[in-house]
Amino acid sequence: MPEIANRTALSPLLRTNCRLRPGVLALLCLLGALPLATLAQEEVPVYRPINDPIERFNRGVGFLNHGIMMGVVDPTSRVYRFILPSPVRESVNKAGTNLAYPVRFVNNLLQAEFADAWTDTKRFGVNTTVGFLGFFDPATGWGIETYPEDTGRTFCKWGWNQNFYLMLPFFGPSNDRDTFGKVGDTALNPATYLFPASPIFTYNRLSDEIIPYKQLTSTQYDPYVLSRDVWSITRFDAENLVLSSPDRDDPALQTLNAIYLSSEDRNFTRKGDRRKVLVPSTGERIGYNLWMQKNPSMIVYVIPGLGGHRESSGALAMAEMLYNRGYSVVTISSAMNWEFIQKASTALVPGYAPIDARDTLVVIEAIHAELLDRYADRIRGRALMGVSLGAFHTLMIAEEEASRDDLPETRFERYIAINPPVDLIYGMKQLDSFYNTPLVWPAGEREDRMRIALQKTATAALRPDSIPDIPPITREEARFLIGLWYRLSLRDVIHCSQYENDLGIIQSSLDKMKRDPAYREIGEYSYLEYLESFVLPALRQSNPQDANRESILRASNLRSRQNGLARNPKIRVFTNRNDFLLSPEDLEWMERIFGNERIDIASNGGHMGNLYISSIQDRICQFLQ
Repeated sequence: MPEIANRTALSPLLRTNCRLRPGVLALLCLLGALPLATLAQEEVPVYRPINDPIERFNRGVGFLNHGIMMGVVDPTSRVYRFILPSPVRESVNKAGTNLAYPVRFVNNLLQAEFADAWTDTKRFGVNTTVGFLGFFDPATGWGIETYPEDTGRTFCKWGWNQNFYLMLPFFGPSNDRDTFGKVGDTALNPATYLFPASPIFTYNRLSDEIIPYKQLTSTQYDPYVLSRDVWSITRFDAENLVLSSPDRDDPALQTLNAIYLSSEDRNFTRKGDRRKVLVPSTGERIGYNLWMQKNPSMIVYVIPGLGGHRESSGALAMAEMLYNRGYSVVTISSAMNWEFIQKASTALVPGYAPIDARDTLVVIEAIHAELLDRYADRIRGRALMGVSLGAFHTLMIAEEEASRDDLPETRFERYIAINPPVDLIYGMKQLDSFYNTPLVWPAGEREDRMRIALQKTATAALRPDSIPDIPPITREEARFLIGLWYRLSLRDVIHCSQYENDLGIIQSSLDKMKRDPAYREIGEYSYLEYLESFVLPALRQSNPQDANRESILRASNLRSRQNGLARNPKIRVFTNRNDFLLSPEDLEWMERIFGNERIDIASNGGHMGNLYISSIQDRICQFLQ
């Protein structure tokens, strides 16, 4: 599953004055499901927060900004961070925010928020005096809040809606309204007139934001459209956010706790190595991440969920969990991730489980052979751990070991499957049902309510300081958000696979510099339609003997492999009783096949919503012993 976690930030070259928590973006990276609703065949149209008529130009500017970030900010900031420790850099950021007080004061007055303007004035006075020109923030400790406003939001309150997206050189995301707003913000900010205060504050902020920026651009298939849509959502007027009383016992809402599944050490990625290995089946080199213990230990290969990247927050969290408990760890990308599709997939399109599992194993074997050449004396066996869809593939590989006599006696000492689905078709139906949750809302309110759900999430992601004031997400909103994210993940799978192997199904141009027309067309495909319109035709070309619906249905259900799964004593399964990927019949089947010794079932947590809890992680790691 695509995943997310710890608090981080998008660069101002992608956005302005916004802090991002990938875990919230990944909130959306959850493979969840509900009983299929008996709704009409009507499909919810893909919600587009802003028009992008000059997409080619905007993407070109985005490449320029990316070059600045990677060519200038990245190398120089390493030295800068070494010289100035984190507390000093945070103090510089606070001073810059404090100095920008006139921007907040004037715009609160222009929006007739006089009480907020007065509160921010008190805050400025306290932090400027007691806080030594704002380098410290005693006002927060005294309960004096800030009310950040800018000229663009003032124009919004006055009725100027954003009409089209505009990527600005150096400044990042904007629109027609906020571009003019930046003129007012620049004129009101004293740092503009105190050279070199403004560039110092900007560079200081970028020196920290380059780390999550690099993660975003390396793990996302299309970071441009993600940053565009998330940023645009936050620039709507937030007054329509309504309070609600969600049922916190709902599995979908519990699933959203997966946003907390993140590595605790923000430098954990850099503690390991980024490497590439030659994939024998494709002749391409694919990346993998390695964290090698200095002493001999078992090495664990981690496969993330649907569309998950090897450096996504969930994959890193699982790797950190294992590494801190004494295991060496390798993470690879999901078979339905863009990197895997481009470098390691032998299928014309991914989605046929036997081929995806086989391709995954080929990559792991290539990596293991390379590691044995280098670290034979430090590897004491190996284990395979998969999460969600990765767990499904893990069980398929485990079943093959038990069913074939021509394989080595011991390939893996342990197979750990975390929150695996049993029937992929059932899961697809639930994802389609999730996505269409807004159909239960009145047609006249539907678009506004979808926007509100997205705005709650985006505001929490980009302004984590405001989380206590954000209305809670309702059950229906949670289901819609999960369904939407997976629909967007499917969009990436279709666009990437068709760019690599065009089957002639998508009529719009697959031009990477102008993707909106293709994205709109792709957005009309549900998961079940993807299976029918892409996976089945691709099989007819490459594997005619399996090119029928019955073969796909059988290959997508672990019940067809129950004999091998029952015979393999090295399998361990961890799941939740209210995981909505599992029907009651699925859960009963798993208990019967794996028995008490090979399965651990938590009472709640939805789908992956409890994996951040230390006690749950301990229970999972006990399976490796």
